[in-house]
Amino acid sequence: MINRVICIICAVILCVAIFSGCSPVVKDDGFVKIGETYDGVKNFSEGFASVRKGDLWGVIDINGNQIVDFIYEDIWYFKEGLCAVKNENGWGFIDTNGNTVIDNIYVSAWYFSEGYAAVRSGNKYGYIDTQGNAVTDFIYKEAGSFNDGIAYVSNGEGYGYINTSFELISDYQWFEGRKPSEGLIEVFSSDVGKDESGNSVNNSGFINTKGEMVIDMVFYDAECFSDGLCAVEMVDNGYIWGYINTKGEVVIPYSYTDAREFSEGRAAVEVDHKYQYIDKDGVAITENIYTYAYKFSSSLARVMEGNSWKFIGLDGRVVLSGFSEARDFTSDGYAAVAKGGRWGIIDVNGNVVISCSYSNVGDITEGTVWLENNGKYVFAKMTDN
Repeated sequence: MINRVICIICAVILCVAIFSGCSPVVKDDGFVKIGETYDGVKNFSEGFASVRKGDLWGVIDINGNQIVDFIYEDIWYFKEGLCAVKNENGWGFIDTNGNTVIDNIYVSAWYFSEGYAAVRSGNKYGYIDTQGNAVTDFIYKEAGSFNDGIAYVSNGEGYGYINTSFELISDYQWFEGRKPSEGLIEVFSSDVGKDESGNSVNNSGFINTKGEMVIDMVFYDAECFSDGLCAVEMVDNGYIWGYINTKGEVVIPYSYTDAREFSEGRAAVEVDHKYQYIDKDGVAITENIYTYAYKFSSSLARVMEGNSWKFIGLDGRVVLSGFSEARDFTSDGYAAVAKGGRWGIIDVNGNVVISCSYSNVGDITEGTVWLENNGKYVFAKMTDN
């Protein structure tokens, strides 16, 4: 009898250990668990998050209350008060109360942006408004979301651009569709040329949001404009990078084997297989010592030196160090970091706000963060403490 009791006790202890190991436990000061334990999650957007149990998705609010039951095969994010959802009939849209406002009749759907969403009926895309009215015919082979009043569309032979009046402001003459940055859009020629090694290349240049060519098509590739500058790549000198301004003038000479976007007045560039940072005058503010280097956010940038990730300040000095992995700081001033393969979150002063004890963590968005251990997810919400 005693042996039987001992066996039962051991079995209970084993089950507790197994189940506690499968689900993350929120034990960090300043955070409280909201909602339940889920099999999949997406970040909060506009106060709501998509969550999955088994194969089906639902929605919770910022306090963890279930507002949409687990009934959908897939869900996007809430944007402009609506969220694309998929059931056995197709894609439609729900509002923040979980009510269907646009019937599930589409093959696929994007999120709403600037009042419109691209949806697919049959094998062609068109656009609808927030009431579900079709504002274009279904004539596009591909269609993107609106940014700065512009969206790319394709007829299957090339890409063009439309405005929010659904006028074609740039004909289907481009090889690829990209989004605007600071009022300019990189476009690629459909005419394939050859570089000095005989490789196929599509020259790129920039149009404005009226569809006018404002920077000639002389580049091999380019990043987005940021801080008034854009990293561009030329073929003539052996795939070398420099920076132009919004007039297309070269302001930092072609001298890098790789170049990244400017942020907070700094950009990472590659010299001799190592990265360093330069300012907007092209002056190096660090040595070229980093294996990897990324953009500044919250006045900090993550860099890899040796096998360790660090964060440097705008002056190039190391501010935080000792991480096995790291992600960029968000605009809220938090970054996900890992030590020994376990993830947590720090603030800009290096204070640990989520301990490094999870298989993975999300970014803190809208005061919430998801935490994962062994394929199980929970949400934690920041408190006022």
